[in-house]
This record gives sequence, C-alpha cells and structure tokens, in this order.
Amino acid sequence: MHERYIELFRQYLGLLFSLHLGAVITLGAILGLFILTSVVLHVLIRRRGLPPKSMAFVKWLFLAFLIEAADRLVLSGLDQALVHTPLILLKTLVYWLLIKSFIDGVYSDIYLQRIKHKEVNHFLLDVIKFGIFILVVVSAAKSIFDIKLSSLITSSAILTAIIGFSMQDTIGSIISGFLIQMEKPFGVGEWISVDGLTGKVAEISWRYTKIQTVQRDSIYIPNNSISKHNLVNYDRPLPQKRCRVRVGAPCDVPPVRVKAALEEALKRCPLVARFPPSFVRIKSIGSYKVVYEIFFSAPRFEDQWAAMDQVQSSVWHHFKKYGVPLPYPRSEIHMARRVKQEEPDYLPILRSIELFSGLTDADLLLLVQSSAFLEYPAGARIVRSGEQDTSLFVILAGTVSVQRDGSVLAELEPGGFFGEMALLTGDPRRADVVAKTGAACLVVDREAFKMLLESNPRVVENIRECFRQRAETPPGRNGLNPQENASHRWFERFRSIFS
Repeated sequence: MHERYIELFRQYLGLLFSLHLGAVITLGAILGLFILTSVVLHVLIRRRGLPPKSMAFVKWLFLAFLIEAADRLVLSGLDQALVHTPLILLKTLVYWLLIKSFIDGVYSDIYLQRIKHKEVNHFLLDVIKFGIFILVVVSAAKSIFDIKLSSLITSSAILTAIIGFSMQDTIGSIISGFLIQMEKPFGVGEWISVDGLTGKVAEISWRYTKIQTVQRDSIYIPNNSISKHNLVNYDRPLPQKRCRVRVGAPCDVPPVRVKAALEEALKRCPLVARFPPSFVRIKSIGSYKVVYEIFFSAPRFEDQWAAMDQVQSSVWHHFKKYGVPLPYPRSEIHMARRVKQEEPDYLPILRSIELFSGLTDADLLLLVQSSAFLEYPAGARIVRSGEQDTSLFVILAGTVSVQRDGSVLAELEPGGFFGEMALLTGDPRRADVVAKTGAACLVVDREAFKMLLESNPRVVENIRECFRQRAETPPGRNGLNPQENASHRWFERFRSIFS
C-alpha cells in the first residue's frame, strides 16, 4: 500500500517537472490573479462595507472561471489518467462553494433582505443546499469511479437504512423541522414555551429551534422535542399578554372606593392595553384585609413585567390619592362605651333625592358606609361618554357640567345625580361629566345598591317612577328622544340585572 502511494507521488512529481515554461507561467498567472482578487475583495469588504457573502460569490465565480481556463490552456495537454480525478474534486469543491455563496449571498442577503425586505427562511435554504450538495457529490462520484446509477441507488438504500438506525434522534428532528415549516405553529420573533422553557424564537433550522430567554440566554431546542411536548404560543391568536396583580386593602374601606382607585390607576398606565378591557375583582376577604385581583393586558409578552411594575406603582400613588391605606396585621381593643354617632353633613342631601325617598336614616347611613366619597378638582373629567361603568354619582358639593360633543346639556349642583341609567340598566355613559368647580361626589356601585334593594323593596317603586320620568323627558337635559315603552324596557333590564 505504501509503495503504491509512493509511486503515485513520483508520477505527479514527474508530471510537474514535465511542464514547459509557458504552462508554468500560465498556472502562476492564474494563481496570482486569484490571490489578488481575494485581497481586493477583502479590502472592499472592510473599507466599503460590502456584504461578505455576496463578495464570496464573486470570488468563487472568478476561481471557477480560472479553473476552466487552466483546464483548456494547460491541463488538457497532460496525462488525463493523473489529472482527471484531482481536477474533478477541485471543480466539485469550487462549484459547491459557488452555489452555496450564491444562495447565502446573492439570493438571501441581497434579493430577499435588501431588495424584497422579506424574512429569510433559513430552514428552506438549508434543505435546498443539502439537496444540491447530494447531487454534486453523486455527480462527482459517478465521474470519478464510473458508478452506474442503479448500483448507486441500491448501495445508498442500504447505507440509508444503516444511518437511519444510528441517527434516529437527528432524523426525527429533521422530520419535525419539516412539519414545523409546513404547519407553522410559531414564527421568528414570537414568544413560545416548550417543556418549561420560555423564550423568543430567534431561528428555526432543520434540526433545532433557537429561542432567547428574558435573561438573554440562547436555548437550542431539538425539533423532535417540540413535537413531543406541549407548545404554548403567547403571540397567537392575540399578541397581548393577560396579566394579574393582587393588591390588599383594609377591610373597613368600601370596595367601591378601592375599585375606583384601582380602575383609575389602570387608566394612568401607558403599557396597559385598552383591549381586551381590564377589570377588578375581589378574590378573598381575610381577618384584616380584602384581596383584590387586577386583570389587565400588556401589549406584548415581553412588556408584561414593565406593565406590572407600572400598575403596582400607579396603585400605590392612587391609594394615597383616594385615602386607601395599605393593610397590615393589627389588633384593636374596643372599650364598651356608647357614643352618639354624628349624622354626616350630606345625609339631608340624600333624603331630598327621589330615588332614595322613603328610606330611613339608618338605610341611608348604611348606603353611605358602603359607598365611596370622592373629590374632583375643577376641570377634572368625572365620567367619559361611551365608558362601560356601573356607578351612580350623587353630587354633595360643587357644580358639574354635563356635556356632549362640546355642548353643555345641563349643570348639576348638590342634590343632583347622574349615572343612574348605567347603574340600573348597564347602559354605557351617554355624555361627558366635567367638574365645573371643585366637586365632591358620593359614588354608589352596584353591590352597595343591591344591598339596599334587598333590605328596602320600596326602592323598586322609586326606580319605576324614575324610569317613567326619564322616558317622558324631552330632548334637552339628556339629549334623549322619548320612545314608546321605554320605561317598561328599562325596568325589565333592571330586573334582569338585580334579580
């Protein structure tokens, strides 16, 4: 075996010394042109910022041209038994590098990214390159060894079976990669979770999917592992990420006041999406605090942590604004001493409202204790037209202006109220209400009003009368047109809500 290689080396050495001067100069010139071209392209890439992959295509194209020129000018006159095999191998290597640089540089880099501004499907390009590589290798093997296609197929089938048993996981990843590309359960840039691993998809290849975690770590997940485990795509069908924050408030603070503070805090957060709408619910009532759950949506999955920080910071400030202290475990000692309870200053105002007529002072006091007392500076917008709210506002001090499309419909003073239709029927707000002067309002939510109804059935007749008067009101105060059977329709809606 060693003697054979030594003999082959002597033959190639003799072939080299048998070259005449013109052939040596031609081969030297071809080699020098290739080196000079490589240096020039390298300088252009560094100084001019030309795309390296595209310049690689130019380099290998020039080398292919030089090899063909050398074959015709010099190598064709030499012993083909010695030149044929090295020449085929060299051409195969150069043509493969030429095709690869064309796909990566010209097609992918220049055409798709720079001209069409499209996202590159690296998986599809890898499959194309793999198929071309197999064809190039088979063509080179056929030319060198003079192999027939039928025997090559038979031997390749046996080889495929051997490789299949030894590379089951790799082949499974490749097949799973094909399925991912066909079904497209996720794409580059989307946030997914697989088997407890959560990250943003950075790349989808023929064997693995690369994700980047929140900590900027890269994780390579085999495609067959994705097909075996549950997959969660956080960007489909909607890109918004639903978030939940729990907040505690003292038990002696009415829920309507706490909810008003929390809802106002949500409106002041830029990272809280307006759709799907946010809402607040009571989760539990403990010995010293009531736990509220705030449900809201962040615009994207990666915004959820910043959004939760904004919400909790805003809640702290609005608790201060609305006079809601933070809860903490405490023990209270109550002395057995009877003290006459003073009547709130605004209790006479509630007696004058027809909706609350016939109620005792104890009923009105219970309503006050279950509601929230809120103050608004001059110019503050109390409610906005189109909002879905279910609170009744009773004006205790100051003056408010009822507006629609810039026109003032009415001005309400202490003893006036608004929002009764939203409370009783669930209708959206039909006008804007703005504090003309500094105003104070008692905000009655649906839960407090439902408690009042359960202990005072006579309020139902007051509501029926309120609907009758509202249906007979001509356009002006509220801008509504009288409608036939409107009072009956409103009352039926009220019964469906509070029954």
